[in-house]
Amino acid sequence: MKDSFGSAYMIYVFIFFVIIFVIFISLILKYAQAFKVKDQIISIIEEYEGYDYRVIDDIQNYIESTSYRTEIDNKIYNKIDGDCNTEYRYCIAKHSTGDVTYYTVYTFVSWNFPFFKLSGVWNIQGETRPVVSNVVQDYS
Repeated sequence: MKDSFGSAYMIYVFIFFVIIFVIFISLILKYAQAFKVKDQIISIIEEYEGYDYRVIDDIQNYIESTSYRTEIDNKIYNKIDGDCNTEYRYCIAKHSTGDVTYYTVYTFVSWNFPFFKLSGVWNIQGETRPVVSNVVQDYS
């Protein structure tokens, strides 16, 4: 009788650790996806050497082709001084110093542990390389 009682508790401990492991792996995958999206947005901005309507279309097309989805509150956007897209869940802040401009890109990871009633949002940020904005091009 004592052995069956101990085995039942070991099964519960095993199930608990499996649940923790699955939650941890899913969090890692969501973080990696948001990091990849941030890197691709930076690449698109650097390709066009700035942030305008062409860049916005390319970014939206890229995000639609990925599995980047996160549920965040709009209060998160108020903390970031920049252009935030609430539909695709990213923000871009422009920083200018003289004739050099660079952009900071923010993507978000929302996490939720329902068993422990814990949740939150992490932002992942990255910067583009400096872009010279006042370059006069001579096509002659």
